Amino acid sequence: MVLPDSWWRIPLRDKGVRESSVAELVDRRLGPSDERATDRRRLRADLGAVAEQSAELGGSLLVVITMEVADIPVTGTMVVYEIARDGHDLRAARRAAEARVTVPEDVLVVDGALAHVVRSVTASDIHRTGPDGQPLLPELRLDYWVDLHGLGTLLYIVITSPLVPLREGLVPVFDAVVASLRCLDHSQEEVS
Repeated sequence: MVLPDSWWRIPLRDKGVRESSVAELVDRRLGPSDERATDRRRLRADLGAVAEQSAELGGSLLVVITMEVADIPVTGTMVVYEIARDGHDLRAARRAAEARVTVPEDVLVVDGALAHVVRSVTASDIHRTGPDGQPLLPELRLDYWVDLHGLGTLLYIVITSPLVPLREGLVPVFDAVVASLRCLDHSQEEVS
């Protein structure tokens, strides 16, 4: 998968790798200044909790999205899950996608040369509250079910961003990232 340089990969399968990747991202974003120590500790704990939860739910990769589009900072997350094919297929994914949306046009089905993809797009209200009455961030969410030729599992990719008003610009960017997926045959690589 081709990701913009500013997006940070956090492998989830190995706890030590996961924790060191979170720590490195936090250090890069906030720097070594003593004045930011509390911020670093808080961000490390918050991001570590998201990574831990994603791993517990079976995620293999968490990506922290940071970039600028037309001088607007864009943030979000992407989690990649590998799903065993036992009873899972794209017909079931399409039914799940259609159940998530209110507008049928928010479901896209692509039968490509390298993969078959089902994608749904949902967006929450800009102003919303949780069950406890506390304000919640708005959420633009894209769910992708990908049957990549040559891969033994289905990929389920969830991308979220609080920037609901940028939906029209972000959906094509996220679609391009998912479209960059390729199944590599490492057995053909030459070792030097």
